[in-house]
Amino acid sequence: GISAINHWLERKLTDDAQLAQTFDTRRRMLSQMGHFVADETYAEPIFLNQHWLSVRLYRWAAGFGANGISQEFVSFSLADGKPFHPWQWFIADKPTQTLPESMSYPLPPALKEKLFANAVPDAECPSADGSGYFQLTLEANGIKFWEMPHGDGCEQEFILTPQEAMPFATPWGQTQLKLLE
Repeated sequence: GISAINHWLERKLTDDAQLAQTFDTRRRMLSQMGHFVADETYAEPIFLNQHWLSVRLYRWAAGFGANGISQEFVSFSLADGKPFHPWQWFIADKPTQTLPESMSYPLPPALKEKLFANAVPDAECPSADGSGYFQLTLEANGIKFWEMPHGDGCEQEFILTPQEAMPFATPWGQTQLKLLE
């Protein structure tokens, strides 16, 4: 699966649209600032075991400040190199061949109930009740559910071991979680 993963990453990181945007940024920065400024684009491995590789795809478009930052998390099967997203273990009844359109989802109701049943309302952080949209990434010590930071300090994050996540996964997801143990 390694060659398929490398091919997928090469297409994702070096596509014609990104190249055109990079050249446009260079021209714009030269005309506005008088010097060359480059975008940052890279892939960073964040998880690896004998079954999967998870990668963080990061892009910062120069000249746009924080608004120019985007990141995406993709996991791959090492057996066949096909991409997947671990959210599929919690929201899909069976595996799909395509990545979900979104990488952020509300928590499954049962998981939200378990984690936030005793949440005390907070006037400064009204969304700290688990009602936000969560990212999901594989980590060395489990599955991390987390909200993108918005700068207010109210974002939530937590890590579940595969055993703790098992009751909230679909039947297919449960078979995948067993491979993390």
